[in-house]
Amino acid sequence: MLVRGTGITGTPTLQGATGFVLLNANNTLTLVPNLIDTDGDGINDGDEMLAGTSPYSADTDGDGVSDSAEASAGTDPTDPGDRPTQLASGSAHTLYIPVLSGEVLAWGANAAGQCGIGSFANPLLSGVRVVGTNGQRLTGAVAVAVGSQHSLILRNDGKVFAAGTNGYGQLGLTSVTATNRFTEIPGLTNIRALAAGDDFTLAWGTNGQAWAWGYNGVGQLGRGATTLVQAAPGATGGTHRFYLLAA
Repeated sequence: MLVRGTGITGTPTLQGATGFVLLNANNTLTLVPNLIDTDGDGINDGDEMLAGTSPYSADTDGDGVSDSAEASAGTDPTDPGDRPTQLASGSAHTLYIPVLSGEVLAWGANAAGQCGIGSFANPLLSGVRVVGTNGQRLTGAVAVAVGSQHSLILRNDGKVFAAGTNGYGQLGLTSVTATNRFTEIPGLTNIRALAAGDDFTLAWGTNGQAWAWGYNGVGQLGRGATTLVQAAPGATGGTHRFYLLAA
């Protein structure tokens, strides 16, 4: 039996159970018995610690997300493929994309419709699938971005959808009307990445062009002015082309 961290070998025992020893950051040793399964998920504590998952919270499908977290979020705790691929959080709400479906789940604060579920039900205590303007589940999502009280989804065809508060035009819908359903941003195509600040939004196109809209009181959109409300996407950065995007 290898004692990990220092190369020391041996067969440590604890209450009759064999295991291995982990070297902690403070140079102390922790004995992890192989035969104990504290959370009862069928994976012994030792294997869970080696895999980086918690031995104290059941993870039946071994995808790194605990069963309790998956149940709360609305994903299948027995399916290793049904777990988040993209996740983003605002001041009080969260969006994420499970691996298999391409749908988006949202939970948390929703008083402004920022979860995009077709209602202002508030708060959402577990994951609810978001919807488009037709009231049907939005599919094909590949990325999400979240501001203070607005949310955005990038679809696999390069189109962008927005929901939530819109007092500064941060949804990019050419108006300041809020919506609780994800609505396609007109004229915005071939997008490959999104980012959101509190009340403004950035998008990055496949040609390297960046777009910005929303609150602009201190020129954070980079559009050459400080016009407070920019309700439609506009090119930012002049003739420059971008390779990274953050807000």
